[in-house]
Amino acid sequence: RVKERKVRATIAAMTRLLEQGIYYEASHSSTVRWTSIRLLIAFGVQYRLKIKLKDMESFYLCGTLEEGNRMIAMRQVKGFETPGKENWLCQILKGLYGLPQAGNIAQKKLSDTLTRDIDNGFDRLAADDCVYRRRGKRLGDDGYLALGSHVDDLTCVGDDDGYVTLDTALEKQFTVKTEDDPPMITGVQLTRIGDWAKLHMPGYIEGLLEKTGMQECNKQIVPLDPGIPKGKLPQQGEAPADGPEVVQLFQCVLGQLLWLAVRVRPDILFAVGFLGRFASNAGNTQLEWAKGVIRYLKGTKEWGLGYQRTEGKAVLQGASDADFAGCTRT
Repeated sequence: RVKERKVRATIAAMTRLLEQGIYYEASHSSTVRWTSIRLLIAFGVQYRLKIKLKDMESFYLCGTLEEGNRMIAMRQVKGFETPGKENWLCQILKGLYGLPQAGNIAQKKLSDTLTRDIDNGFDRLAADDCVYRRRGKRLGDDGYLALGSHVDDLTCVGDDDGYVTLDTALEKQFTVKTEDDPPMITGVQLTRIGDWAKLHMPGYIEGLLEKTGMQECNKQIVPLDPGIPKGKLPQQGEAPADGPEVVQLFQCVLGQLLWLAVRVRPDILFAVGFLGRFASNAGNTQLEWAKGVIRYLKGTKEWGLGYQRTEGKAVLQGASDADFAGCTRT
């Protein structure tokens, strides 16, 4: 008995001959800042709004190529040629995967869809052009909704009326799947229980320990050992003390630590910034310092950013240490 198997294929464009300024203008596709994502989660907790993740299927194919640029054509897919017209070319009308401008034109389509309706549309924030807020609504108003777009994923916070307005606008142009209280937002784990929520990345830290071979390492109670010498920084152009391989490994570890720090672990941000001063010519000594941060993360894998609803008006509070704890190198 032959067992049937479904196979999915995607048509991708070969774009090495497409020149910017002739066949397309822009190839970038902006993504929401993580500071905005954290603020949206804080709003959701404080005002008891529903947090949802919306995924737009075949997002790139929703964009339409602009008429002002040159026509782009492609050969017919092998095995699917039109009988009698095998040598004909197909004009590309939508953004195929592989086209440099595909993400950009799809994002324009999303922005136009959200902002088109004057009465029930959304305003695009000037501080972050990937954040949209329902027009004429303030936090606490009925029908409020705000969202941040990360390519084809929308992180949304709002009430039922706000989601009805959003779904009505999106369903005209996109095929959308909705996930209530998503466990993951662009690689970051979200845990929400009642009036409390936490953003954390334990799985990412486990992967970092595995990549560096430090699953069985001892834990460290602080990100940086206070006994680290504060000697002279390596000079620009100075050759790496222990070879380029050590520098490459150090840069790889540093990048992974930075990715974690700017999202949900501000407690290691100073340590990562300090290590970044040695990115161009690090040695085994600096690599051991970086591993010390990883040992600290092993003991604090479940740590993250917590959000707790407060009664009454929410007040933003903060503190700073002007001299970075007496650091003489700052």
